[in-house]
Amino acid sequence: MNPVKIKYRICCAFLLVLAMACNNNASTTPHADSTGKTTDTLNSNKELVKVYNTPKDFLDTISKFPFVSASNHYIDSFTNHKQGISFIVDTTAKEFVVTAGYNGEQRFETYYTFSVNRQTRTITVMDPVSGNSMTPEAFEKSQQK
Repeated sequence: MNPVKIKYRICCAFLLVLAMACNNNASTTPHADSTGKTTDTLNSNKELVKVYNTPKDFLDTISKFPFVSASNHYIDSFTNHKQGISFIVDTTAKEFVVTAGYNGEQRFETYYTFSVNRQTRTITVMDPVSGNSMTPEAFEKSQQK
């Protein structure tokens, strides 16, 4: 038999075994459908909840906040239209922590820190002066004073 065909069959068999071993149908873990959107899942209390699975699910929402959009425009202008606002996402089991700011050559300059709860889908902003978390609307009002 041809050595290439043997390698091909071994590789196919390995991939089949790997796919079968990774097929975990646990209902307590969040699942995304093929489009990457969130889907329903059961939590530990057997309640049906929707969860955020990927940062893409909420980064569009954060980008549309007026103060984030204004910062994006500001960064775009002083970088001669080469860069916009950047995001760093840290993931935990219950939430995403998103840091938004300017990603310079020497350091990341933080403008805003957001917390996104995966299950309740609430987004809060940390006030850099007081350290308190608040809704984006309340944060925007506090910045206008």
